[in-house]
Amino acid sequence: MPANPEMASTGLRQAVCLPGINGISFCPTRELTMSIRYKLFALVGLLIVLMTLAFAATSYTAQKNAFLHGIDEKLRATVSLARAVVPVDYHDRIVDQNSVSRDEYNRIVDQNNKTCRELELQYLWSCLRLSNQVVFTTATSPGKDVRKADHAAFFEVHRDPHSFDAAFNTMQPVYSTFHNQWGHGRMLLVPAMDRHGRAYCFGASVSLDDIETELHESMVRLLLVAAGVSLVGLI
Repeated sequence: MPANPEMASTGLRQAVCLPGINGISFCPTRELTMSIRYKLFALVGLLIVLMTLAFAATSYTAQKNAFLHGIDEKLRATVSLARAVVPVDYHDRIVDQNSVSRDEYNRIVDQNNKTCRELELQYLWSCLRLSNQVVFTTATSPGKDVRKADHAAFFEVHRDPHSFDAAFNTMQPVYSTFHNQWGHGRMLLVPAMDRHGRAYCFGASVSLDDIETELHESMVRLLLVAAGVSLVGLI
């Protein structure tokens, strides 16, 4: 045992002193050392949390983009199907609300309904721009049953004509996501010109409700994994 306990204690404190400037030593106390350790621990923990959150956000974005890419490819294919339902000169011969008979129009709507049911689509339709109005030239029944007569009528004025501005102004296919009275979905508009120089377009849409639910559940799983990784990193 040291002859002088006080000297032994002093020696212990001096053993943990750090060399300073101009020969002045810095001897941190136990409390200061623990405070620095806690701050480093908190900083490392914060970095781990931020990195895992960034990973979760990146994974969510990548998964969402993959979903949208698949939907866009599906919409592009189904618009071609919608065009094939009507005669090649269908829009060329449209003059007014009497240009297409009710039987012919209902046949087209019925075929669109069947396509939507088989491919799990929301709507298939076509519209024609006349002056400042956009009118329906084909449609889909909300209930996918033409007998209910709940679809847009032939030559019925579209309630949201500005949704066609991008397609008609550029005359290029336009993909977009919408949330309106017809639901929440992703749509494609493919414009063209008839022989009279009038702009018309075919459209197709898919509901995003199920996909949003799946993405939400995926995000929750990613956040749980991120939280688990953070806890492991802090141990």
